[in-house]
Amino acid sequence: MRLLQFPRGLPEALEDDVLPLNRHRLSKPWLLAPYFPLSELSVASVIMMADSANSTPLESYPAIVVRAALDVRGLSGSLSRLCFAVGVGLLTCISVGSASSDVLFVLDWPVACDLGQTCFVQNYVDHGQSQSGEAKDFRCGSRTYANHDGTDIRLTDAQAETDGVAVLAAAAGRVTRKRDGVDDISIRSPGQPPVAGKECGNGLVIDHTDGWSTQYCHLKKGSVSVEPGDFVRSGDPIGKVGLSGNTEVPHLHLTVRHKGIIVDPFAYGQPTNACSGGRLLWIGRVADSFQYTEREIINFGFAGVVATMENIESGAVRKQTPNRKSSELVAYVRAIGLQKSDEQFISIRGPDGQLFSGSGIPSLSTNKAEFFVSTGRRLTRPDWPQGSYEATYSVSNNGAQVLIKTFGMKIDQ
Repeated sequence: MRLLQFPRGLPEALEDDVLPLNRHRLSKPWLLAPYFPLSELSVASVIMMADSANSTPLESYPAIVVRAALDVRGLSGSLSRLCFAVGVGLLTCISVGSASSDVLFVLDWPVACDLGQTCFVQNYVDHGQSQSGEAKDFRCGSRTYANHDGTDIRLTDAQAETDGVAVLAAAAGRVTRKRDGVDDISIRSPGQPPVAGKECGNGLVIDHTDGWSTQYCHLKKGSVSVEPGDFVRSGDPIGKVGLSGNTEVPHLHLTVRHKGIIVDPFAYGQPTNACSGGRLLWIGRVADSFQYTEREIINFGFAGVVATMENIESGAVRKQTPNRKSSELVAYVRAIGLQKSDEQFISIRGPDGQLFSGSGIPSLSTNKAEFFVSTGRRLTRPDWPQGSYEATYSVSNNGAQVLIKTFGMKIDQ
């Protein structure tokens, strides 16, 4: 490793030749705000960094180092060294070697949302037919369907889509294809026009280095903000989540390919017919926090009206907070990924701690991509009792509890 000292910061000869990146919290204290001499950067074919006398794979370094290297994909030449600002007036330059770039390829989350809170994976890539004859995801679960070639990232409801949620470039590259102008209409809607040949709806394709590409589908009409030939960096806005093409709910369908072959970004390199052993291509918060679950709750709450799948999906139910005079007092939950033989129960306890309402759902005969349940009462008295109400939703399968959620609300005077 070479350590160069400049009393007043970077020399003038380098100032116009250096790309600064945002500061990040890194696990190595000397990697403080990376800098890259643009004249030396190229395709991301580098996976080795010299750390003092030791050689350490780049993938073991903090994610920002990997992402920074990938952000300069598409430039020509060869990469011989990386330089980092390591303090006031200090610049560290590290020699690097080369190897297969697919080890280095990583992705940023492609939607401006928080996974598990404001967006959810509805479907993963199909990894083939399981012994039961059904499609299977990378954990041999049912969170996919036959021949599904991408990752479906859905919003919580249509109101979120109306408000606008940005789609982001998952990696740096050049836009090669684009379509816009397809209407945002769910295929559930009566009179929806044919989508044959336009199943992707509004979307685009970005080519990256060494045969990698990402495809983005179902974007909102009029939102695609890039053109073929444009170069984008990882995290750049390229459109908004929509409802165009062959889709029932607002979501982004992301397909990752390497040399034309479908890649599951949650399980890269996983052996065929295995249920584990793959590697996440994601970096950032998703890489740090992702945990696969068979079942997830995407909507829950209390409402002063009867809850239906329609008003949950539209987002209208969120605006109907119960008060003392509401015609109904209802708790509702919508879940995804429910399994065959799941049994659901939802209940409300009133301010006195007693059971206010409860409802059980018989054992499911098949897997369910989504399912909603509710329980409650209609107002038959002058007003609802003041105080705190608590709802509990649980799922059991073959006698074992597999999911539980408790939430509450308060009715004031």
